[in-house]
Amino acid sequence: PRSPPCMLGITNHWGRIVTVVGLPMVLDKQPLALTETPLPLVVLERGGRQLGLLANGISEIVTSFSGPQLEVRVEGIVPYMIEMNNRAIGLISIERLFASLKLTFEAQVKS
Repeated sequence: PRSPPCMLGITNHWGRIVTVVGLPMVLDKQPLALTETPLPLVVLERGGRQLGLLANGISEIVTSFSGPQLEVRVEGIVPYMIEMNNRAIGLISIERLFASLKLTFEAQVKS
């Protein structure tokens, strides 16, 4: 009931309850494009905590990268931009994502 708009629900992932958030809603406050086609869900785990990210689409998942950075941002959950295959790609900081969502959930519960 008191969840932020980016929280879409929960799911069972291998016997564990996982909170699911809309990635576009977290990144730029845009709603998910709801379609008849199932949307991809990426389950992240950090420090024993799991989080499901629902996205409009995922073209590629890169778990590690060692290349030139185009831009470094001090704040936000996308601290780095890189160039890969002539495309600019934002890298999500999982630690910052978890911290940001924790603050969002705590603020929503207090209101």
